[in-house]
Amino acid sequence: MVNRVQTGTSHYNFNSWESPIFTRRIKLISTNNKAYHLAMKTNPTADDLEDFARIDPCFATLFPVKCYLSDHLEVAKDYKGMLPFGREVIKYYNTLVPNAMAVKGSPGFRDHMHLMDLSNRKAALMGVPSITINNLMYNFGKAVPDTSSDDIDD
Repeated sequence: MVNRVQTGTSHYNFNSWESPIFTRRIKLISTNNKAYHLAMKTNPTADDLEDFARIDPCFATLFPVKCYLSDHLEVAKDYKGMLPFGREVIKYYNTLVPNAMAVKGSPGFRDHMHLMDLSNRKAALMGVPSITINNLMYNFGKAVPDTSSDDIDD
């Protein structure tokens, strides 16, 4: 991250939208002993990652889990926990679920549970890890036309 030099960035060379994400991650691991313990594990298991994801499900804490799973596919196949929504996943997710279940604004715990359930069922049906389903939702969501100008911030 330090190597990045971009226009419109802070003196730490990261974008302004990244600051609240890092702040939330740092606050979580500095105020929650269990989160700190799980975050510091060098070789977490799928169960460890699922425990960490349940502590504070939001994009800021779930995206590093997704990155770890992407780099460690041997763990990804056993992972059944929550994965990040992100704008594109929300757009795709909202096309799949009834209007009453659609995510409006920032997704909450219940929304993450619904996405986890949907991802795990699709993963079982297709015989792939749930991270594959999350990646497909992200890619398909990029193709969904934007219907609102609201910023979705998790």
